[in-house]
Amino acid sequence: MPQLSLVKFWLHVESFRASAISLTPGDNALLEMIKSDTSNIYSKYICIDAPCSIGLTESLRKRVIDNICQVNGKVDAHGFDDAQKFVWDIMERRYFKEFMHSVYYAKHQLEVLQNGNLTLDVILKTHSLLCAFIEFLDDQHGRNLLEFVIAVESFNQELKKTVDPEIAVDDAIIIYDKYFSMQATNSLNFGNEIRVEVEAKICTESGFPTADAFEKSQKMASDLLKQKFIPLFFTSPHFQKIVNELISAIDNYLELPNPNKPRTSSEKSSDTSVSFPSNLSEKRNSSSSSWTGSLKQNHRQRTVSFDRSTYSRSSTLNGDEDTPSSSRSIGTPATPKRKLNSPLAKVDEYGRYTPLFDNSLSVADESATSARDRLRHTLDEFIHKSAAKERLIADEVAELIISDIQRMVTNKKAPSPRKNL
Repeated sequence: MPQLSLVKFWLHVESFRASAISLTPGDNALLEMIKSDTSNIYSKYICIDAPCSIGLTESLRKRVIDNICQVNGKVDAHGFDDAQKFVWDIMERRYFKEFMHSVYYAKHQLEVLQNGNLTLDVILKTHSLLCAFIEFLDDQHGRNLLEFVIAVESFNQELKKTVDPEIAVDDAIIIYDKYFSMQATNSLNFGNEIRVEVEAKICTESGFPTADAFEKSQKMASDLLKQKFIPLFFTSPHFQKIVNELISAIDNYLELPNPNKPRTSSEKSSDTSVSFPSNLSEKRNSSSSSWTGSLKQNHRQRTVSFDRSTYSRSSTLNGDEDTPSSSRSIGTPATPKRKLNSPLAKVDEYGRYTPLFDNSLSVADESATSARDRLRHTLDEFIHKSAAKERLIADEVAELIISDIQRMVTNKKAPSPRKNL
């Protein structure tokens, strides 16, 4: 599989770089191993006839060759960096988003949630978990702790990019006023000692708040979340809802054909194969695949080849009846159909369509109906059953509405008793 080669190449280069960086002068054994590894990576993934080619362009391949073939015989630990970036871009743009919506990622999430090792960092980086955890903390009156941790993370990131001390102090004061001041709207109740320490680290002689202004208080809030609230979150309905949704998504997963995925020779030779996740029953597997196979078999039977002595079977494609092929030769114009002057249908006052011709002759006898027609009729009957009920209800509602309107119009047109007097 070409996609798997991308991942293998990435891991292989990561291992190569770690070994090359740790190489010390005089370590000939490691040097020879790294050179051999370089040759293996090139011959397996990069050369023109590579068995696991990652699809590099010719210019990029030449650049990689120049990087790994040093004149002085040294090994460049970053010789494959350009190729690795190429692979990274392909995986990120073409496959990663698809993976995030796949059953494989859902299974990974379920495994992480059920192993009991869920950390605060994972919760903060997972949108569904974060939303559920916030709802849980609302019930437990602990939301201030989580909001403070997130606010400090954002402050630390912005502080690295801020060059104006006034802006940095203003950002720090916003956090201080909300969680630490005597008039704090969302006080964390960490005590006066923590409050005084935060004040000293915000108002410094340099005019710039220190990078660790909220470090101690953030650690206190994080420890409280980890020790008190996260264990309770695991047993809450909010957490169990996420687990149940993942289990349901995995159980109901059905792998549909990907139109952008190239078909292998085995897939081309087996048109009736349908893939399901392993946790579905074999009975569902076999019945669905046989049903799909029968559809495809009937589809292949739509057109039957004919010669001069047989009939063309193309009624399902163009709507014509079976006619001898000798009567429709190439270059002979088709006989024009007679136009009908009488109406074929009518629409009543309720907007309902009613045919005025007998269509029973156009329906073939059940014994003479092909397997495809019976199957299509069954599917249509199954799919449109609910739609027929909806149309019936809609007709009844329309009749009531029209009757009410007619009654209102009639009453409005009726002469007033006073005028008659």
